[in-house]
Amino acid sequence: AAEPAAATIRSTDRPETDDRGMSAMRVPARRMDAFTWTPAGFADAATWDRSIRDEAARTVRFGRPVTVVMAELHHLDHVADRLGRDVADRVVTETARLLAAEGRTADRLAWLGDAKFGVLLLETEESRARGYVERVRAATDGWLEWAGLSIRLSLGWASPAKGGDVIAAAALAGQRMHDAHRR
Repeated sequence: AAEPAAATIRSTDRPETDDRGMSAMRVPARRMDAFTWTPAGFADAATWDRSIRDEAARTVRFGRPVTVVMAELHHLDHVADRLGRDVADRVVTETARLLAAEGRTADRLAWLGDAKFGVLLLETEESRARGYVERVRAATDGWLEWAGLSIRLSLGWASPAKGGDVIAAAALAGQRMHDAHRR
């Protein structure tokens, strides 16, 4: 792996501002090869798949709760076409930062592609995951609106039934995310 790169994102969490009153925050990104990168602290798609399988085995063995959250910025390609890839990358990076900021250090985060994320909320039942989802939704909607963008983050989440399949819960969370986008 190459030396970590850094991506600039806009946030209201730091007092340093640019000429438009936007705060600038540098967040390291992890370059995995010449074509893909993930925000620092986020797993890649292959690691996500392993984490889902590992969590499925743990859930069957110990019966502990887990919730899978899927999130996607639909139509990010429109932002890239209209405002440039740099702006679209900043939107992805800020969304990643908000997903991490609203969660716990025990949660497992993955960047699954251009504008798609997965989150494993360990020791969390589906009904309790709603708090995380609502915090993420409010934070991202507020930031996207503030940035003048009309795209939104679609979210879906699901937990397996007691002793159920985490892989099936991940598929259901993905379906719910797509359903939320269509609404």
